[in-house]
Amino acid sequence: MKLYETINIKKGVTAFIGGGGKTSIIDKICHELYLEGKSVVFTTTTHIFPPDEKFYGKPIINPSEKYIEEISKQRICVVGKSIDDKGKLTGVNENILKYLEKYFDYVLVEADGSKRMPLKFWSDHEPVIPQNCNNVVAVLGLSAVGKKVCDCCFRYELKNIDGDLVVTPEFIYDYILKDILKYTKSTLILNQSDKNYDCSLKIADNVKEKGFENIVISSLIENNWERRI
Repeated sequence: MKLYETINIKKGVTAFIGGGGKTSIIDKICHELYLEGKSVVFTTTTHIFPPDEKFYGKPIINPSEKYIEEISKQRICVVGKSIDDKGKLTGVNENILKYLEKYFDYVLVEADGSKRMPLKFWSDHEPVIPQNCNNVVAVLGLSAVGKKVCDCCFRYELKNIDGDLVVTPEFIYDYILKDILKYTKSTLILNQSDKNYDCSLKIADNVKEKGFENIVISSLIENNWERRI
């Protein structure tokens, strides 16, 4: 079963939040859908570095509806509102998202940033989940387990947590999942399971009662994923 099928990605707009391989997961799904003949666009409501131009082509910046209709014929692209002084694509607005949904089969949205850390907490202005979103996928990286919070958790200061605490499955239950559940009960991806597969099983089994519709354990490095619900 392909990753997008395991996660149960549906047509329309899907937002991805969290850390620990979120961008890589979106990229993998884009490749799968494109190779199956679907049209798919990778975009953001925050900031992302443009993905591989060899696959996506040059980023499409602030397109009109007419141009979106035209580029949808190539079936794959990345779209942003602008490019900032760091070379990142900035987030598209609701109008652009509406047109992307109209002309593409799948719209995959990176809806927050994590500074390449496996775990994160959210500030008041994030995640930026589109109004027309039909699914929110939360990602957390299991490479954080066993590390100090200050080394692997973005914005931990917002929670007044001691940065020298070591991340354990219990820390993930008590802090990270509590935040995730504010934004989604749809799909939770426990990524980087190659770092500690037994730990990933323990976490998955213990969070089933939280009410997620779908829990997935994944390792993109090993090209392996499985659904636990």
